[in-house]
Amino acid sequence: MNTKLSVVIPVYKKTDMFMENFVNNISFLPKNTEVIVVDDASCEYLEEKLEPFIKKGLVTLITNEKNMGFSGAINRGIFASQGTYVLLLNSDVRLVSSFTDKPEKYFNDNSKIAAVSFAEQGEGRDLLGKSEIFFTRGLVIHSRSKNNDAGLTAWASGGSCLFRSDRLKALHAFDDMYAPFYWEDIDLSFRAYSRGWHVLFEPSYVVEHVRESTIQSLFSTSLVKQVAYRNQFLFTWSNITDVHLTLLHLLWLPYNLFVLSIRGETQFISGFFAALLFIPTILRRRSLKLHNQRISDSKIFELFS
Repeated sequence: MNTKLSVVIPVYKKTDMFMENFVNNISFLPKNTEVIVVDDASCEYLEEKLEPFIKKGLVTLITNEKNMGFSGAINRGIFASQGTYVLLLNSDVRLVSSFTDKPEKYFNDNSKIAAVSFAEQGEGRDLLGKSEIFFTRGLVIHSRSKNNDAGLTAWASGGSCLFRSDRLKALHAFDDMYAPFYWEDIDLSFRAYSRGWHVLFEPSYVVEHVRESTIQSLFSTSLVKQVAYRNQFLFTWSNITDVHLTLLHLLWLPYNLFVLSIRGETQFISGFFAALLFIPTILRRRSLKLHNQRISDSKIFELFS
C-alpha cells in the first residue's frame, strides 16, 4: 500500500462531538487518505457510530480495552499507519478547508524539517499555534510566541500537526510517561530538535480547535495543575542534559519549592514528589536522549531567544 497521508485521531469520551468533527473533516481530506481512529476505552459505542465509514473502507478503528491516555492511544495509531506523512488530529479539531493532496510540499524546501504545526483558531477567533521554549530560574518554561509568522516553533501541537512518518517513528513517537496529558508534544519536538531536526509553524493552514474541552470536563482543576507540574519536572529531568543547565536546575530547586509553597501552589510540591517516582524511567530516557543528541540544549533554547 503506497499511502502518502495517514491521519491518526485519538478519541476519549465526547464521541458525539468527535463524530460531528469527523464527518466534517473527512470531506476535506485527499482521496486514498488512510484514516485511523483510536478509541481509548471511551465506552460510548464508537464502533457503532463509525460503522458506515468502516464498511466503506474510509476508516480503520483501533479499540483500546483500557484507557492508555493521549500518548498511548495516539502511538497505537501512529505505529499502525502506513503513510509517508502522518497528520495528527485531536477529536475536538475541525478542518475548515481542504488539506493538500501533496503533504510533502511542507517538507520539500528544508530537509531538516521533521514536523509542521498549523494555526489553531479557538473560540475567541484568536489564532494560536506558534510557541517558544526557554530556560529560566532553573525551570523549562513554554509560552505563546509573540507573532504568528511562518518559521520555527518550539513544538508541533499534537492536536493538529503533520509529521514525516520515518522521523516520528525514529523518535518512538510520544512518551507515555506523561500520561494522561500535557508536555508530551513538547517533549517529542524537543527530542527532534536535539537530533538536529526542526519543527515549522505554517500559519497559512488554519484549523478550529476548542482547546482542552475534554480535559476540563473530566478532570478537576487541582489534578490538572498537579499533572502539569509533574510533567514539567519529568520533561526537565529527562531532556535537560547540558551540565550547566542541570546544575542551575538543582541550585534553583529549593528556592522554587519554597517560594511556590508560600504562594499556595501546593500542586507544584505534589507534582515534584509525584515526579520522583519516575526516577528509574527518567534515567533511561536521559541515556537514550544523550545517545541520539546532536544539538545541545542551550543551542535549542537559543533558537527561541
